[in-house]
Amino acid sequence: FFYFKQGTLQSYDFNLEQQISNQVVDIDIQGVNNTDTWLYQLSASNGSRTLWRLVDSVYANANLQTETSFKKVFSVVSRFNDQVSYTFGDGVFSEAPVGAFRAYVRAGNALTYVVQPTEMQGISISFSYISRVGRQETLTVGLSLTSPVSNAQARETLANIKQRAPTRYYTQNRMVNGEDYNNFP
Repeated sequence: FFYFKQGTLQSYDFNLEQQISNQVVDIDIQGVNNTDTWLYQLSASNGSRTLWRLVDSVYANANLQTETSFKKVFSVVSRFNDQVSYTFGDGVFSEAPVGAFRAYVRAGNALTYVVQPTEMQGISISFSYISRVGRQETLTVGLSLTSPVSNAQARETLANIKQRAPTRYYTQNRMVNGEDYNNFP
């Protein structure tokens, strides 16, 4: 079994000169969703990369965080045309970033369609690796689809978002309108 997704992996480099609380960085690549994104801090001195962790909110469970907890976190906010922005913390509950960064995102086509098994037959993928004995080896895997895949989704329209937003508020246990203030307590 191989996991696959439609789209193209793209990178976006940016540099943050100074630590600023609640820094927001716009990733100007269209077709990105909130979960297919990875962020690495780059070190110029030795070429290493440090992975920052994607979280729902940089302030979620802030009261449970300790001095030893992992604070290299960021959250993602959706923008127009399925672009995203990275939101960083304040330097207390999560680290305020500084330095060179590389974001990797998967940009999809935002269409609804079904992939039939006849469209994905006889696919071959090769991976090169170094074996235990130090030789370069190649693993070749043959792939084919056995059943239709129908989970591709077009981007939501503004009308859909307006219709679904009120139900999202209720799942967050927040009071938003007058009815909530009467019923919630």
